[in-house]
Amino acid sequence: MKLVENADLCPFNTLRIPARARAVARIDHWYEIDRLLENRRCPQPWLILGEGSNVLFRGDFPGTVVRIDNRGMRVSDESRYGVFVRVAAGENWDRLVRWTASQGLWGIENLALIPGTVGAAPLQNIGAYGTELKESLHRVRAYDRMNRKWMEFTNAQCQFGYRTSRFKEDPDSRYIITEVTLRLQREASPVLSYAGVADGLPEERALKPTDLVQHISQLRKSKLPDPEKHPNAGSFFKNPVVSGPDLERLRDDHPKIPHYRAGERHKLSAAWLIEHAGMKGRAMGGAQVSGQHSLVLVNNGVASGQEIWELAKAVQERVYDAFGVILEPEPVIV
Repeated sequence: MKLVENADLCPFNTLRIPARARAVARIDHWYEIDRLLENRRCPQPWLILGEGSNVLFRGDFPGTVVRIDNRGMRVSDESRYGVFVRVAAGENWDRLVRWTASQGLWGIENLALIPGTVGAAPLQNIGAYGTELKESLHRVRAYDRMNRKWMEFTNAQCQFGYRTSRFKEDPDSRYIITEVTLRLQREASPVLSYAGVADGLPEERALKPTDLVQHISQLRKSKLPDPEKHPNAGSFFKNPVVSGPDLERLRDDHPKIPHYRAGERHKLSAAWLIEHAGMKGRAMGGAQVSGQHSLVLVNNGVASGQEIWELAKAVQERVYDAFGVILEPEPVIV
């Protein structure tokens, strides 16, 4: 375990917000967790952090940021039920996607280039281009620091929802995820139904998972600002889900509003709402709604966490005034 007190958090969040924590602890191996729990230099509260691609620090953090940095990925079993891949929580998510595709495995290729670690992926049930993690996740291994014991959660026990899970709804960081097991397939199963995904691809029968990973990566690069050049936390708002009557009300005033079925309800495009509320490109201090994609808030190099948050609230207010729809933030707000 490596411990730094009064630590700078700017390198540990992709928005590059200047903030500090009482301590930052880095865990390279699962057996170091007990040592961490006993260390009096690691004050409460705790925040479990991967690569910081889905977090907004509004100010300094008064406790300990715990970074899980273990490594390893392997095929653990293969049967008629699928190919089971065990992955350490500290692995980079996109590296995992590319490795599984290189092994000829299908299931997570539409999630290529999503930033963050493998351990953070179940937290918000990451999703993109018509797929979600919950469709491929088999099991999560985590340490319950309240009861001081190891636990394994099945897919159902993770309580996945749209960009959420039991782990994201855990404000005290009770569970420290150390390993994820995926169930993938060797039989071709590309998901190409999302608008624009199939454009320019080889015929489906000739398609390899590496082809789709490369294609999805290019799509993301063409639509979303590069966090290395324009610090951001990816999509800042969830796509809102509304009832049938609410959708009809919206369509009366906005016939071209995009919408998609979500079970018995309907999902709207948060990006469309933000743009048509006149907030695309809008800046407040050093914070700005991206001119490339209105779902992304960027730090122009001088923004504080509070400035990003004030801009986010301004976007919420403008969208609500224009459409009567509430936008929910996707990142963890600290």
